[in-house]
Amino acid sequence: MRYPFFLSIISVLFFTQCCFSQTKDCDIKNIVHADGTMYYYLAMDTFYFTKSRQLMGGMVTDKENYFLTLKPEPAPVKIQKLKDYKSLSVQLANDTTYQLDFFDARFIKDSVYVVMYMFDFKKHQAFLTNAVESVTITTPQGTERFKFRLHKQAIMHHLNCLSAGKNNL
Repeated sequence: MRYPFFLSIISVLFFTQCCFSQTKDCDIKNIVHADGTMYYYLAMDTFYFTKSRQLMGGMVTDKENYFLTLKPEPAPVKIQKLKDYKSLSVQLANDTTYQLDFFDARFIKDSVYVVMYMFDFKKHQAFLTNAVESVTITTPQGTERFKFRLHKQAIMHHLNCLSAGKNNL
């Protein structure tokens, strides 16, 4: 008599695990910027790290647009023109290269430098299933290439979390 009851409990637990496993580790946070825009994001992941350089980043959305946000370190000198950034070249694991247009750059609390690139979710569906191999940032000083050594699937994970949770934001 207990066997069918036990089986039904296991079935419900299995169904819940299957349906919600995609978003179970998606800790979506939000922040309101000075202009009143609410942005949703996941904690930044480290993509590249050496003693002299580091690149962190992740995906951000305002429910309408998606942005690839990068935080290069060391940060450039604050006097430098922040708007002189060009597009970002992103190479995926399937050997395709995508260009993302520069959107914004800003200093946060005078020491943290963040660059945002516009991400067209409809045009870049390959990001949902392919890891990022490298990014090439064109700055006023020249071109910097970062080959992802850590968390290559972080962008894919962020996109899946934000797009799955979009209706609940």
